Amino acid sequence: MSWKKWGVLLWGMVVLCWGQKTVLVDPQAKYEALYKNMMLSVESPIVTENAIIFFFKGDAESVMVSGDFNQWKKPLRMEITKGSLFFSEEDIRDYVGFMNALYDERNPLSRYLMGKFSKKTHTIMKELSIPLTKKKKQKYAFSDLKLSLINDMNQIIQGPILYNPVLFKGVRLSEETQTMLSRSLKEKERWILNRRLIEEAYAEYIVPNNYQFILWEVRWTNRLAPGRYRYRLLVDGVWTSDPQNSQIEVDMTGVEFSYFDLEREFLPNVRYPLRVSNRVYRFHYKDDEARTVSLVGDFNNWDPYSLPMVYKGAGEYEIEVNLRPGIHVYCFVVDGKWVPDPQNRYQYSDLAKNTVNLLWVED
Repeated sequence: MSWKKWGVLLWGMVVLCWGQKTVLVDPQAKYEALYKNMMLSVESPIVTENAIIFFFKGDAESVMVSGDFNQWKKPLRMEITKGSLFFSEEDIRDYVGFMNALYDERNPLSRYLMGKFSKKTHTIMKELSIPLTKKKKQKYAFSDLKLSLINDMNQIIQGPILYNPVLFKGVRLSEETQTMLSRSLKEKERWILNRRLIEEAYAEYIVPNNYQFILWEVRWTNRLAPGRYRYRLLVDGVWTSDPQNSQIEVDMTGVEFSYFDLEREFLPNVRYPLRVSNRVYRFHYKDDEARTVSLVGDFNNWDPYSLPMVYKGAGEYEIEVNLRPGIHVYCFVVDGKWVPDPQNRYQYSDLAKNTVNLLWVED
């Protein structure tokens, strides 16, 4: 029996091995997953912990955005998200069945697709179809196969139109797909057609896309101060307000601007202590159960009362301090206990065996 046939028989075993793995989802990933499921009803932009997400729903050749946030400089180009037009891992409802269908050499479309898959995908497929041995440790997991396979499929749908009477012999195509095949298509429509063709050829294994919209997005990941930010979209060369944002301002000339408000400073992927200005640093500590937090260090003679931190809500405490240039040593006093800064990895134990932090302040 060839290794390909062995692979077909062993796919079920592979899924059982990896399917039981518990996956921990961090809050940011969970939030973005929620955003993907609710994008029909939410307004743009969405402010997350690490990004401000601008999005546009609709068919267009290009979508860009510019505004106060980037000082109206070169517009940011939006890209079509994988969650709308392209395949995502969740779109394959049955990976085992789909892989078995792709291994079917009697199917001309399966042979064609296998020939288009990358070397990496073939390597992963082959490795995962071979039983584990004590001598050889596997390099890839089933999640690697999913990612590589989806990337290849998205590359394929962005290529030439897949339809060929020989490849799709015996495939029952919908009226919508047949109509698309009969007319001239724009680039994005060709991508939709190719996805439809794959969906309908492997309807048992792939979740169909409703194609109600194409979602574009871009993410702003730079620091922004609190305040109001106006912006506009550039859709196919035409400036317009954001149709996904109900907050509109009209200037003296009658031009409409969309806007969003930041109640507090936007600090994506921030690392504390944060340099606010020349020699001013912001210290931050979070503990839902803490009642009092203060900052101590060589800059205040380790006085636990001179620099009490301000409670900002949600268990967060902050304080800004003007420091002289050079190396400083510090830590926090939390409800009377000396605690190192968990956000600063530069730590050491002092003579009293307390763990403290180091901070270098530039001149």
